[in-house]
Amino acid sequence: MTSESSTPEAELAIPGDFIDLRISHEINKPREKCGVVGVFTDSPGEVADITLRALEALQHRGYDAAGILLYSKDDRRFTGIKDVGRVDQVFSQGAVRLQSMAPEAVVGVAHVRYITDGDPKGNGPRGDEICLAHNGTVDNAYDVAREYGIDPLICVNDTDAITRTITKVAERTKDVIPALQEVLPKLQGAYSLAVSDGQKLIAVRDPNAIRPLSIGRLSNGGYIIASETVALDAVGAVWKRDVRPGEIISIEKDELGFKMRMHAYARSTSINICGLEPDYLMHPESEIENPNFALDYYLWQNKLGIYGGQILNTLEFDEGRSRPQQKYKVKDLRRVLGNQLAYEHPIENNGQIVVGVPSSGVHAAKAYAEALGLPYEQLIIKNPDFQGRSFIAPDEEARTIINAQKLLFEPKDIEGKRLVFVDDSAIRGSVMKRLIARSRAAGAESIEVCLTFPVMVDGCHLGTATSDTEKLLSYNRDLLQMAKEVDADRLSFMSAEGYEAVLKRRIGGLCLGCVTRKFPVPKHRLLTPAFV
Repeated sequence: MTSESSTPEAELAIPGDFIDLRISHEINKPREKCGVVGVFTDSPGEVADITLRALEALQHRGYDAAGILLYSKDDRRFTGIKDVGRVDQVFSQGAVRLQSMAPEAVVGVAHVRYITDGDPKGNGPRGDEICLAHNGTVDNAYDVAREYGIDPLICVNDTDAITRTITKVAERTKDVIPALQEVLPKLQGAYSLAVSDGQKLIAVRDPNAIRPLSIGRLSNGGYIIASETVALDAVGAVWKRDVRPGEIISIEKDELGFKMRMHAYARSTSINICGLEPDYLMHPESEIENPNFALDYYLWQNKLGIYGGQILNTLEFDEGRSRPQQKYKVKDLRRVLGNQLAYEHPIENNGQIVVGVPSSGVHAAKAYAEALGLPYEQLIIKNPDFQGRSFIAPDEEARTIINAQKLLFEPKDIEGKRLVFVDDSAIRGSVMKRLIARSRAAGAESIEVCLTFPVMVDGCHLGTATSDTEKLLSYNRDLLQMAKEVDADRLSFMSAEGYEAVLKRRIGGLCLGCVTRKFPVPKHRLLTPAFV
């Protein structure tokens, strides 16, 4: 395990490999499984630096491990670096060493990761031909692998199983695109993929578009795909559009330049982006495209014949075609949520001060205060030295000590004040409970808590590492009992109806399965190698 004081030399990655660990931990906040990046540049010597900078911008999506693989034309294989730890730890020498491993490379695939499943000692995909990074969870990955004659016992996680399966099918189809079109419809779960065979860069989004994925154009003429647009901004790329549900985008290069093609593999019935993405998981400066405003989406479906069960294979994407686009910054969506929270849970001005809980609660808190005419003070700040790794602590006592370091405030700023904390969500309520305890010890007169995400009543099986249902704050508790559990004078959650209403018309449909128990993809028993 990488320590804070010293970072061991990052080990060379087995071709196609991304590290996957299993660590026993309690979950205090919703955690996204990972962030992915893919780069196809026209300038050898730049791909490592571009990929690394983009990956750094997605650090908030995964602190456990990081990896970058480049396609070496000389060796005709993927090679790179991966290790446990943050991006700056794994790549302590920057991009220099990575680029030296494949100086002629123009294709790179990268991954930051939170641990949700897999073998702590296992290596990922070993294939030389295909590299794949995965954001989400596929429940039946081992079943599909077994269908193609792959022993599930050699697969360390769902990503490994998917990669091995696609690689095996591609040996028969002689091309990764038809292999993807054959395998993907069999998968049950959430997956946004960055894939490459060294000749093409490929972006894939599942038919429900549960996890985000965007495409950008690099200034040197190449392309980048990334989980969030903030990664595009980090490398000066121009956003082109988000990947559609049930879509494969392939990027290739010939003597005439880069070409981007759209391929279909499933009929898309609806958008169901994870409801926690805009509320908590995504960076506030990232943007989400409104798919309902992109009119050519429906024209594209018709041209591909995605009706009556008929699916054509390929349609070349014309970048010059004019089409309307509408995007929303995540921080603006959080402001909208703050307004809705004020509408549903107003508080009379009786000396209360609204305080945003860093960092995802701040924009909603400011909007909440403004809507109700309440004063806003940022009495709490996030510790700039804290790196978000409390969940890997060995026990609850250690986690308590580390969590106390996450948020900083001066007791003299709290004493005698009537506080209204506005935050994004509550899973177990542990972080809020500790924050309230510290505030009361500092002399707060009263503490009310307002949360922009509705009450969670079920765990997620689609890539967000929420707790088991029995460990949720809401388990066997009503609202008053939940407030008592965290020692709040009042605890308020946004309604599921209100949350969906304000976001659906802006970013399409939402998955709120953890709130409604109605998931767009049914739960399937996730078989790990130990239980296959």
